[in-house]
Amino acid sequence: MSSSSETSMVDSFDRGVPSKCVCGAGVTIFTSRTQENPGRPFFRCLTKRDAKSWTNKRDGHMFKWVEDAVYEEVQDALPKVGAMANEIVKTKSEVIALNAQKRTCDEFSTKHNIDEFSTKQNIDEFRQKQKKPS
Repeated sequence: MSSSSETSMVDSFDRGVPSKCVCGAGVTIFTSRTQENPGRPFFRCLTKRDAKSWTNKRDGHMFKWVEDAVYEEVQDALPKVGAMANEIVKTKSEVIALNAQKRTCDEFSTKHNIDEFSTKQNIDEFRQKQKKPS
């Protein structure tokens, strides 16, 4: 019996666009020429390049319809997109708050006739005084 960690590893290996077969060989896209699925693209193990070697879809080598792989990729990406959207909202809120703080500082500076240069000069003078030994 397989453990849940083994199952999740197998599930994640099978999800999305495949890059390798379970045998370790690469995969490529083929086009179905069957009556049931004419023109339908699918992924298949490179060791099974020759259609005559295909016993069935479940011969232990990679077989996956392209639209199934793309659907899984989208399903797996949606939570990540949602998390990014939340981060964007959070960052926009932070920018709004910082802009409000800047406006408050600008208003204070204007009210008290403090310009940017004199503020910097005052800070530099304060630092110089701090460096001098008493």
